[in-house]
Amino acid sequence: MNQFRRLIALCALAAAFVLSAGAQELSYSVATADDYVAPLVNPAAVAVGNARGFAFALEYQHPDGGFAADTDGFSLFFSGETGSYVFQRRDDVNVHSAALALPITPNFSLGGGLSLPQFEASRGSYTAGILVRPINQLSVGGTARYFAEGETWDYRAGVGVRPFGSLDPRLENRLTASIDVTVADGDLLKPLLGLETELVNGMRGDLRFDLEAETISISLSVAVPYARLGAGSRIASSKLQRGTAFAHVSPSRFRSVDTPMGAKWIDYAPGPSIIEQRAFPNFFPFSLLDRSLTLPELLDQIGQLRDDPSVTGIVFVDHNFQTSYANFKDIAAALNEFRAHGKQVVFYYEQTNTLNYALAASVADAIYLHPQGFLNLVGLASVRLYLADFLDRFGIEFVALPSHDFKTGGDTVARASMSDAEREALEALLDSLYSDLLASIDGGRGERLAAPATALIDRGPYLVAAGALDAGLVDGLIYRDQLPDRLEELRPRSRVAEARFSPQMRIDWSVPPATNIALIHAVGDIRRGESDLGTVVGAETLVRALRAAREDSSIDGILLRIASPGGSTLASDSIAREVALAAAEKPVVVSIGGTAASGGYYIAAPAHHIVAQPVSVTGSIGVLVVLPNVEGLTEKFNINWETIRRGERADFGIPLRRLTPGERELIEAGVAASYQRFLEVVAEGRGMETDAVYAVAQGRVWSGAQAAERGLVDELGGFAEAIEAIRLRTNPNRAVHLVPISGQQGFLPTELPRRLIRADAYRGLPAEVRLVAEALNAIGAYGDEIILMRMPYDLDLAR
Repeated sequence: MNQFRRLIALCALAAAFVLSAGAQELSYSVATADDYVAPLVNPAAVAVGNARGFAFALEYQHPDGGFAADTDGFSLFFSGETGSYVFQRRDDVNVHSAALALPITPNFSLGGGLSLPQFEASRGSYTAGILVRPINQLSVGGTARYFAEGETWDYRAGVGVRPFGSLDPRLENRLTASIDVTVADGDLLKPLLGLETELVNGMRGDLRFDLEAETISISLSVAVPYARLGAGSRIASSKLQRGTAFAHVSPSRFRSVDTPMGAKWIDYAPGPSIIEQRAFPNFFPFSLLDRSLTLPELLDQIGQLRDDPSVTGIVFVDHNFQTSYANFKDIAAALNEFRAHGKQVVFYYEQTNTLNYALAASVADAIYLHPQGFLNLVGLASVRLYLADFLDRFGIEFVALPSHDFKTGGDTVARASMSDAEREALEALLDSLYSDLLASIDGGRGERLAAPATALIDRGPYLVAAGALDAGLVDGLIYRDQLPDRLEELRPRSRVAEARFSPQMRIDWSVPPATNIALIHAVGDIRRGESDLGTVVGAETLVRALRAAREDSSIDGILLRIASPGGSTLASDSIAREVALAAAEKPVVVSIGGTAASGGYYIAAPAHHIVAQPVSVTGSIGVLVVLPNVEGLTEKFNINWETIRRGERADFGIPLRRLTPGERELIEAGVAASYQRFLEVVAEGRGMETDAVYAVAQGRVWSGAQAAERGLVDELGGFAEAIEAIRLRTNPNRAVHLVPISGQQGFLPTELPRRLIRADAYRGLPAEVRLVAEALNAIGAYGDEIILMRMPYDLDLAR
């Protein structure tokens, strides 16, 4: 069948070139022409996006009215999203044309254009255009054109209709009829009638009747995924007159006649780092600085593969994601949705770790391992260091003053061993996360496992591949070159292709109205000042973003994505205030990523709805103070110092001496007041009694699943569930259009120089020591602020 279609396409293309032409001299409808000729026909139609790319048109004339043709000129078209430039060469005259479109909404655009022969404004023409497509069945366009040389105007209006979809939905965008009327020099000309057809993918035929000129125009074209070739002619008195052969190459995919034989397995290798937020703009040259994918981008790509009828499955070849445990759950949900559409997912590993294997086990139709590969399936662990005894050897002491025993953020430097409270909290947290991990493996692998997942994990790691096969953890031991044969067994007549993501040509006229939702990220430590996007949440930047979304009348709601362990108490309170102000005017939904704890949860509390993954880490409702004291160090190394002060506590906080009892009481009072404020913000935001919040607070860290049981989270789910939640709270009858708002001023991060230096600051240190060094650096990053809302520890579970 595909070979037959290709044969027809080639015959049609050959016939088109025998006819010798048709683009610039053909009459196009101002209501339907939105491809490469849009800049010359109706500049407003450039906003549709189908003109994008490069086109070359070679013009012909038929001097004797027969099939012979002489070259008469050529045109070059260069078009972007909203702007175009056209160079035309005809009769030894160079004509330069430009068009600019302004999309008011997805279905309504304005445009302007000019054409200047030899760059002479006095001989030029100037065009204003409008295009309105309220529904898929109707398109209305109009132009007003001024000719400077003759000081004349002409006005043209066109209507395009697609009425056949009501008879057969498959014909909705396959048959188009149009009528255009023109007023020139005050005279109403006879109409232009048009019919456009694409009954077979990629094979388009257009027929137009110009009743004023008494001509018939015919054009034929054939499209492959990223190019369209065609030609046509204008016929008058049964004789060929003029025409154009053309080629249009676009970064967007055409509806193509080149449907591949069999189905495709997509060799998909995103990331591997999946991030929450980009630090740099996602366009050249800034895109070269960071090629990681954000989570929404990854989910969108999987959705594109899900909806592509030529894709039968996804294969991940030795691909290990690097992201939070919560993001693994989002990826798993997207892949399960992919499989729900009758498609398959396969993983091939040379080696992998616990979280990546759990992902594969939960979604894969098959998992293959290299014969000499290994499976580092060992479970979850949190390693904590305690440096108090080590630091004491040098006379260095850290004083930790938490609001409660579970707020153990200072224990790494203030204690010599794990406290009972920290052990209790970590045990409960890991129990919850581990339970989800076991459910993922048991539920995905089912009867293929030789024993329950908990027993198999205890036998790991699987340093010998045969052990993983015997345990039922993988489905075969194969070399990479054998993988295509296994894929062929799963789906006969399939082939492997690389993933390629690009926009499609807009086929439907009308885009259904969508609800504009501001997507705002809070990623990293919370501090005062400006953000370092993706690393530090600056209160000024985030407040600016929230206020912009609140005051923008085109924004109907806010989706706040939080991946933060907290930080500055002052900054957290400023942000929470702005979240509350926004929630008083518009729906606000919070989506928790890997972590939204302490200050991260504080800024989430005023939202209307909080969504978290079962394995997200949240809670930690409490505050702490960690202060260094090096008085012992100065004594040990005979370092002398003196202080001259005016004011009883002028040297408060200086690390060269111990705190006085009065100073300690002062700090403890500040901690108590900040903690009480924390309880009040959560109680007000969550609609809970303060005593009820206290019962689940006290600095205790919870998993998303545990937080949901305790009323701190409204819904378990990921990014998709958060989008659905904001949709239901704004307009359930419309899709959601996310509008990213960063609050950042300018293109580049304000902290760029510091970021580049920081990238190599801890390279070469052991992982655990690096975590401590980064934690100490974080403490100093808050300046004079000593009372912090920060999660006690950072979990590193991807082992």
